[in-house]
Amino acid sequence: DVSKMEKLMKLTFLLVDFLPSVQLSKTNAASIQKIRKKLIAKTLKEVNQQRQELSAQKREEEKKEKISKMTPEELEKFKDKQEKKRLRKLMTKQSKKVVAM
Repeated sequence: DVSKMEKLMKLTFLLVDFLPSVQLSKTNAASIQKIRKKLIAKTLKEVNQQRQELSAQKREEEKKEKISKMTPEELEKFKDKQEKKRLRKLMTKQSKKVVAM
């Protein structure tokens, strides 16, 4: 196990010394840059998506906690307000459909 690790370390140092001397053609360098940009964009997209999911989950938990702490009167008022919002949203969607026709 130790001998394998030692060989691996030697290989690592050899690669570190060898890689700067490698020259890529312009087309290969351009394609590598293109691939790197795609990978960076992909990782940024994944990170942003995870961040958005976490914040949405946190908002949902806070909303549930807030609802659980409400009195029956407050809960009724909240439900009425949510229903009004839903109806307004539905009306705007329907009006957009009528205009689109």
